[in-house]
Amino acid sequence: SVAREFLEYVEKEHGKELAVHRQAWPDWWTDGFGSAARETAASRETHTALQVTEGLLAMAALRGRSVPEPILRRVAEVHENLMFYDEHTFGAAESIDDPLADNSQVQWSEKSAYVWTAVKDANLLREDAFGVFQEFLPRAEVPILAVVNTLNWPRSGLAQVFIDHQILPPDREFRIVDAETGELAPAQALSRRAEGSYWAVWTRNIPALGYRLFRMETSDRPRAAQTNAIATNLENDYYALTVDPGKGAVTRLLDKESGLDLVDPSAPWGFGQLLRETLTQKRDFVPERFRRAAWTNIVVQPGAQGPVWKSVTLAGRLEGCAETNGARVEIRLYQTEKRVEFHWFIRKLPVPTAEAVYVAFPFAPEGGRIAYEAQGGLVRPGLDQIPGSSSDWQTMQNFLAVRHPQGQIVWGSAGAPLMQLGGINLGKWQPVTRVQRPHVYSWVMNNY
Repeated sequence: SVAREFLEYVEKEHGKELAVHRQAWPDWWTDGFGSAARETAASRETHTALQVTEGLLAMAALRGRSVPEPILRRVAEVHENLMFYDEHTFGAAESIDDPLADNSQVQWSEKSAYVWTAVKDANLLREDAFGVFQEFLPRAEVPILAVVNTLNWPRSGLAQVFIDHQILPPDREFRIVDAETGELAPAQALSRRAEGSYWAVWTRNIPALGYRLFRMETSDRPRAAQTNAIATNLENDYYALTVDPGKGAVTRLLDKESGLDLVDPSAPWGFGQLLRETLTQKRDFVPERFRRAAWTNIVVQPGAQGPVWKSVTLAGRLEGCAETNGARVEIRLYQTEKRVEFHWFIRKLPVPTAEAVYVAFPFAPEGGRIAYEAQGGLVRPGLDQIPGSSSDWQTMQNFLAVRHPQGQIVWGSAGAPLMQLGGINLGKWQPVTRVQRPHVYSWVMNNY
């Protein structure tokens, strides 16, 4: 019956002609990643960091430098720890009914230790990899920022770097310029410590498997303070964005290139809105047993007005989070490329009763179809999926695309891989995935 339902769905949506092709088997067990959201984010970030480190070592080897064998052994050890963490079990059998039991505590401590060991060792490895590669970087009379591209195609993007105040004094004007072309690299402050500041520097056209050098030039003129402003409307060459501070959601995201408003106003939850889910009766996954509520008590805070991005910042309250600084979002509209980012911060309290947290992204384009990156390729939910595999939730590697007649929207999350498509689907247990609308719900965490 499942196979018949699948074939009927394919015929309805895509016609009778169906070529033989590979199909994905999305795993039901991946919901466990939501029960360890912090560690899962650390694992994903460390996987990427390790690829960068291996790229640095490969670039040094291509230039004739031998890579010490102990470094290669340590790379293998980090991979092994990440694999032990990524295995799908997330706790002892009694972790739900007795979370404070000795076995619950010890098993989770053992499991999480794999990822934190990998995080620590991967950071130390990055230092060693730069030590191997640094002999190929030219020296200069002024401070130099070297931005390395370990991928095999040229790219532009954001480099985040900590710069000591002895190099860039906090009260003096400065410029970061391409040492070869003299082009200015826009820079925007992220945060400050006593000894230095974290900067976001937009760098352009870094060559494949290569690098660019940027000179840091300072002057004796006083530096103007970075401006911040309270705003609920943002606009640049790419987008016009409006935020409703009452809902804590975006009500308009106009794509100036296509003329489309990307926000579906008919959706039950707002675009970029934070919400919490609870169960009324233990852990009985029946749709009517779930209760959901959005964050509240929202205030608009000063947002950035910098050369890389300008932003709207909102802060509010979400049940299950700390009373002070419990929930906050910065919505960044980039000046340097067609890009919008939602930076969510929540201070989650340990809650033993059943709960979950989402951020909603109901996209509007008529006829929009979803495809996402899984292990080994792209998946169109339902069509490229074995019937009976995970349908209520999906797990992406790096990105999801909403493809529509005017183009496509590319959406991704560095830290949170779980998502529900079309709506919030828990309790449906669909034999065949059906996505009626291009609505994406980032399933940030759960303790189910």
